Amino acid sequence: MKIAVVGVSAIAEGLVEFLNSLEIEVKGFPDQTKVTKGDLEFTDWVIEATGYAKHRKQAVLQALNAKRRPGSILSTDESIVPRSELIENMPFDEEFYITHFFLPVKKAPLMELVVPGSVDSDVSKKLHAFCADRLGRTVLVSPDLPGFIANRIGLYAMARGVQLALALHLDVDEADKAAIDVLGLPRSGVFGLVDLIGLKASADLVDDLCLRLPNDDAFQQCNFKSDPAIQAILALSEREPGSLKFYRRKAKDAPREILDVRTFEYRGERPGQPGRGAVASYGKSLAADVSTYASNFAKDSKLLPENVSKALLTGYGWSRELKVLSV
Repeated sequence: MKIAVVGVSAIAEGLVEFLNSLEIEVKGFPDQTKVTKGDLEFTDWVIEATGYAKHRKQAVLQALNAKRRPGSILSTDESIVPRSELIENMPFDEEFYITHFFLPVKKAPLMELVVPGSVDSDVSKKLHAFCADRLGRTVLVSPDLPGFIANRIGLYAMARGVQLALALHLDVDEADKAAIDVLGLPRSGVFGLVDLIGLKASADLVDDLCLRLPNDDAFQQCNFKSDPAIQAILALSEREPGSLKFYRRKAKDAPREILDVRTFEYRGERPGQPGRGAVASYGKSLAADVSTYASNFAKDSKLLPENVSKALLTGYGWSRELKVLSV
């Protein structure tokens, strides 16, 4: 299969590097305005990965749809916006898919696939098989819902973890240690994940998801933009964009420092201490909240509980299966 990857983003760069490592014929197009019909004449699969600005993405997809070879697959790497919303008023046909890869592409095996119509169509089966067999992806066919599977639960865990820690007046590092312990999160924890995504970008992702969910969805209670404690941190970060992180190093080999979310000053790491009662309460509450949310989501979206847990293991790098009940 010959593949074109269009866009400048971490996913686009990661995909081109990954596909090259598998000796798959791939060409990257960082500047989408310079892609011609000739460039796509012999391409079997065109992947749009220009970022997450919806209207820009739609414009690029519309242009690529007009230039691609008839019968080729067109897909977008999208993490929040459902396929049905992306194709509103767009001339897309039944060959348009969502293929959501995760970072780092070489190491995160999950790919969420949203298909048009039936997963049993010849094109869907061909794409599914190629991604599973040739790319070695763990392919989960997702319902066309906001946030799909992994981000719906993973972002809830992050947002709820941060919100609950601030409400209980926990230190950033003690909250992360508890979250890692109870949920099997990677060593970044919840605050470290916010640092990896970026504070403002995290707030925007959570807000974008909330805008697309029903008012009675429990995710609404975790919106960063309606939480006073997080708003104070966001306001401080906006004075010096990009400079405020929950964890920092002044130099590459310098010891790690942690932000005190009460004074907004940094301190060094402290030796391990017996957990406070509030930390134990935090861990139990976070595990229960995430498990309940995931169980309700699985029930409402008619997903197998094991697939919800698999999405977090293979997309977010959790080391422990989440308790997802068949409600």
